[in-house]
Amino acid sequence: MIQEENRRMRTILVLSVLVSTAFAAGGVVVAPDGKGWAVSTSAYSARVGERGYVTSIVHGGNEFLAAGGKTPGGFYLCMGSVPPLSDVVCAGKTVKGANALGALVWEFGERSIRCRVTCRSEKGVAFYGIMAPGVNEVLVSRGDVRATPAAASSGRFLWFRGESVLDMAGGNRIWGPWKEHQVWDASLKNGEERLIEITPRARTAADRALSQPAPTVTFDVSGKNSTPPQVPLCMIGDSITWWSHGDTWREYLLKHVPTLAFVGTHTARLGYSHAGEGGNSIDRVIARVRDIPDCPHYALLIGTNNNSVKRAADVEPRAAKSAERIAELVGLLLAKPSARTVFLGSILPCHTDNPLRDQTNSETNRLLRQRLGGKALPEGKVVWVEYEVPIRAIDGWEPMIKLHPEPEGYEVLAEILAGRIRTALGLSDVLSPPVRCEGGGVRVWNLWDGALGETSVPLIAGYYTLSFDVVSVAGESARVSVQTADRAVTKGALSQAVPVANGQVGQRVDSSFYTREEGYHYSRATVTVKSEGCEVRNILLEKMRPSRKPSVFGHGIYIDALTVPSPGELIETEL
Repeated sequence: MIQEENRRMRTILVLSVLVSTAFAAGGVVVAPDGKGWAVSTSAYSARVGERGYVTSIVHGGNEFLAAGGKTPGGFYLCMGSVPPLSDVVCAGKTVKGANALGALVWEFGERSIRCRVTCRSEKGVAFYGIMAPGVNEVLVSRGDVRATPAAASSGRFLWFRGESVLDMAGGNRIWGPWKEHQVWDASLKNGEERLIEITPRARTAADRALSQPAPTVTFDVSGKNSTPPQVPLCMIGDSITWWSHGDTWREYLLKHVPTLAFVGTHTARLGYSHAGEGGNSIDRVIARVRDIPDCPHYALLIGTNNNSVKRAADVEPRAAKSAERIAELVGLLLAKPSARTVFLGSILPCHTDNPLRDQTNSETNRLLRQRLGGKALPEGKVVWVEYEVPIRAIDGWEPMIKLHPEPEGYEVLAEILAGRIRTALGLSDVLSPPVRCEGGGVRVWNLWDGALGETSVPLIAGYYTLSFDVVSVAGESARVSVQTADRAVTKGALSQAVPVANGQVGQRVDSSFYTREEGYHYSRATVTVKSEGCEVRNILLEKMRPSRKPSVFGHGIYIDALTVPSPGELIETEL
């Protein structure tokens, strides 16, 4: 027993020496306190319990973690039970340990804590953090501040207590109340390793900006800023509206109606604005209808993603539901302040390996035709655009329509829609391209917010242009990269790089890129813009324009009146 006690005392003395060295080197003290380790830095204090879990994080006198008692507190690994870590070792600024569920490595820095979590359980493991009762607010995303306990999914959360913030990245979600507590949750699969970054700090102006609602863009959709006047049109739907060859639809429309101006916060391969999102069902469009810009005229084509039934018995009930939801969506669009007309398209015939989908689409169209002129689809405000009948009349229509039309298929759609627009709006058969008025230009939204260090809103799937001034270049591998800001996003993270050469110093450099398809190869998120081996300024990240050229640099939302608008761009003036 005496030998064991002597050995324990020698260990404490060795640890004390290590701690002193760490403090001298980096201002971090990790010292044994008899029941674990106390961590102190100039920015925060923390504590690791003898079980190997962090049980306290304090900034500015504010405790962020719940104390353990009848229920566990702090951070811990859990899968039905909460086993302690074994072989807990402290070396300098690192404390690590493991059990049957997983392994934890705590790394304490001067201003932040990094925890590397590894799952060892075949069933997976949950790494929980239990927040203190005094932590009464959490920022989930830009403008989304919630009172605790709250439930949300995100890779990053900002916890507020007084004037202190606990910035946590690397988790999956939060939920509660659990035993009256707020729970932070990182769920790992067997063999998965995850880096959790925890930064205790003072609340900043950037935090307050993030707490405010995200900027929104409002367009002048009067069409009166050109001669002849433009016809603003917002095209809404799923991937048929924009993906692959979808932008050729708008290209062909302009040949028939050159005064059209496409309105939307999304952009596709040719740079035309729209409001379509891949994979959208009718319900998903209804859920995002507030984000669809106000516009006098809408072209709506939606429903095929609702109608992929597997049994013949489901065709009629599904079609009835789809028709009902489409009518509801039309009503929501007509309720917008400037809305005058919804050009409601019949769902396209489709040629896939599931003929029941095509049958359900056709049945939905039949039901919608019956509602035309009624209360749900009022005459004069809802203009039916019949795609199905003329397409089926084309011999061998299948290869050009498929599920997503080929360019020749979009040419057919454009001719049909253009005819309905001309008739409904009384447009002349001969229309000249619009000429902008004095001071007229295109509204630009610079999504990059230098104060936040990331974009002001998450990037919607689509095409974007990045431009910047090159101040200096050091080395041969200089580049500017665009990457998903949240490091916890691994599936579908955006990563684009623009090489910068020494000969480009003093020049403005631009490059366009595609995020890829959301839900398949891209996850919607805010992005960062970082320079490596070079200095750049006046960063502009905008949705790509039809010219594929960058706009004149500016901050926030503004009118670029110096660049000549392309056909199809909405012309506006500063209000």
